[in-house]
Amino acid sequence: RSDRPSQPLKGWKCADLVQMATALAHGRLDNQSVLSAVYEEALRRLRSRNGLSISEISILLWSQARMHLTKNFGAAFAEFPSAASQALLQRMGRSSMKMPPQEGANVAWSLTVLEQYDDDVINLLQKIFNTASSCEEGVIQLEHAHQLWQSYFLLSADCPEAVKNVPEEFTKYLEHKWNLEKSRCKKSSKKHQAISKTLDLMRVAHRNEYDEDVDVAIVLEENSAWTHTAASDFD
Repeated sequence: RSDRPSQPLKGWKCADLVQMATALAHGRLDNQSVLSAVYEEALRRLRSRNGLSISEISILLWSQARMHLTKNFGAAFAEFPSAASQALLQRMGRSSMKMPPQEGANVAWSLTVLEQYDDDVINLLQKIFNTASSCEEGVIQLEHAHQLWQSYFLLSADCPEAVKNVPEEFTKYLEHKWNLEKSRCKKSSKKHQAISKTLDLMRVAHRNEYDEDVDVAIVLEENSAWTHTAASDFD
């Protein structure tokens, strides 16, 4: 019989659960035992309507998506997106409140990454895009517009039901914001310039400011499409 407590994190505050998940996500630390315990406890609290705020639910979803903790990694990860969506819908329904733009964009992006589209998830995505499309100019920050565009672009193919009612004018706005960012001339920070210089000294071929927001991309194959002047030193 397992000696593991059935609820090892029962005494933790909601903020503790969120901070642990966020720390592991930012550090890309795939500690399955800790993450499973965190999401099992968060799931229990969602179902008992105990604690977790809209912001905390949003952060937990974001952390799960950043670590790509899909249903393949356990029951808690399989169940959390739907349970979180249901909890958010209930809160929005009881108070007739709208989800703030930051939380809405984070949740939409996270649910899209996790690809678990049941009725609650689809309903929540529809409400998020409906709310976002009715915001006045300037309310949605650039970062969140990018998240919404990424989500919309993928959902259009993977789950069109979730975005079928998004106004065309709003999708054009999101796409415009995305294209503006991608066409912007990017300059490496001093930190990344130092990394690049070190790689040059090590004769490691690389490319700075790669298209998909990668700060320093290392060339792994000689025939790679990524190029750098250092590559010529290999011959």
